[in-house]
Amino acid sequence: MEVHLNFIGQFNVPIDGEPAEEKPFDPIEHRREIGRNSYYKRRDAILTKKAVERAEAKAEKLAATPTKTPEQLATEEAARREHHREYQRNYQREWNKKKRAERNAEQGTSPTATATA
Repeated sequence: MEVHLNFIGQFNVPIDGEPAEEKPFDPIEHRREIGRNSYYKRRDAILTKKAVERAEAKAEKLAATPTKTPEQLATEEAARREHHREYQRNYQREWNKKKRAERNAEQGTSPTATATA
């Protein structure tokens, strides 16, 4: 089977019995290919080794980390809430003192005069 296309010359499709043209052996390209394959093999080996090391380190870290019981977690949460409430109470006390002092300054009275009255 022959196909001729006349656009910029002649294009022939090789017949099944006719071998396709092979490139001549290029030793430089051959060395590059060998080096490239070697590089990818080494890289894959190193990446696999690092992944295994990271997985082992993560497993060791998880094993070394103590787990807390639900009771311990509940106790810590209650302590955190109580600390937050105490902070809010102190803030509110300071805010009220400030407002009281401002009101007294506007009225021209001292804070001790209102407390004794």
